Amino acid sequence: MLRLNEGATAKRMLVALISAIVIVALAACGGDDSESSSSETAAKDAPAGPYKVGMFGGFTGFLAPFDNSVKQGAQLRIDELNANGGIDGKYKIEFMSQDSASDPAKARVAASALLDKDAQFLIGTCAGDVSLPGGLLAQKQQIPIIPSCAGDPAFPKKVGDYAFLANPGGLAQGSALGEYAVKEGLKRVYIVGSTFNVYVQAYTDGFKEGFTKAGGEIVGEDSVELFKSSYAPSVQKLQEAEGDYDAVFTPLFVPDSVKLIRGARAAGIDVPFLLDDGNDSTLIFAGGNPGDVRIVSFGDPGERAVLGEFYAAYEEKYGKAPADINAALGATMIDIIEAAVKAAGTTEPSAVAEAMRTLKVDATTGEFDYNGTSGVPKSPIVIRKAGPNKTLEYVTELRPSVVPQP
Repeated sequence: MLRLNEGATAKRMLVALISAIVIVALAACGGDDSESSSSETAAKDAPAGPYKVGMFGGFTGFLAPFDNSVKQGAQLRIDELNANGGIDGKYKIEFMSQDSASDPAKARVAASALLDKDAQFLIGTCAGDVSLPGGLLAQKQQIPIIPSCAGDPAFPKKVGDYAFLANPGGLAQGSALGEYAVKEGLKRVYIVGSTFNVYVQAYTDGFKEGFTKAGGEIVGEDSVELFKSSYAPSVQKLQEAEGDYDAVFTPLFVPDSVKLIRGARAAGIDVPFLLDDGNDSTLIFAGGNPGDVRIVSFGDPGERAVLGEFYAAYEEKYGKAPADINAALGATMIDIIEAAVKAAGTTEPSAVAEAMRTLKVDATTGEFDYNGTSGVPKSPIVIRKAGPNKTLEYVTELRPSVVPQP
């Protein structure tokens, strides 16, 4: 009997042990449905990891005045976003940068370094041709890219469907400036142009198209190299043609445009100078009072309230007002990225790029519309002029009737 009782006891203990193992196994496989559902919801609502945005700007070299400004403006906007929980309250931006030294080969290396750090969106330099090698790398890895303040309207076509601009491009801006000149009665223009890069070439081509189709006449043209210590030969040609033209158009940007204008004013040439957005900078006053200059811009802080607020926030953060409009364009690029991520509902690069292609957003510098534009948005084209006390003043906002194709 004793042995029978011991056997029964052992059998009961074995059954109990098996039952315990089954219960533990069921719990591990899911257990209570309500607990599983709660866990999944918590994971979905938890803050996401950082969204990595990389910039391979020309922080040294000839693009430094522009790209450093863009970087500071972008950083300010990122800091504001992150302080409020990030994009959609869950995607904080990690902003990374590499110096391209304003050189295409170095830009490729810089872009590669950012991609190796898992950048999910790239900002290039303020020159499309310098950004191009890095842009092609981004396209290959299907990472969206905007080349800073670059105005080459062909950049998205050269790179592919992951490339976009943050402005309407030099062709549209130049055309708008040409139409504006004719409306202002400046119907005879002398051009001091350059084939230095695609930006100045696009601006010149756009100006010629808009200006001549609006009824303007080009009375003379000179082509120059950039980064000269003096533009005396061009000034001499302007002197020789004086009286034949109502204004001078040049796609040169600071500091080269300052040298040309300073030489012209010293020679007694006092007609208006029509300038590209690379002159919307306090550097335009570096040579003294530039006289009557009309400058294409991306916006005016006195005219647009949200842009004025950005200028105030920039001054509070950095202790001085922005040197140029490109700081605000840096903020605008972050606005565009934010809107694209929200529209995509994810930070996955291909989904963000897809959202960009039809994106409409009210950004720091104005309203942007990418829908049906192949990456070159419809966005504000503003004219400003030199005012008193080294300030730039709002003149008008333009929408060109003729936009040449790249």
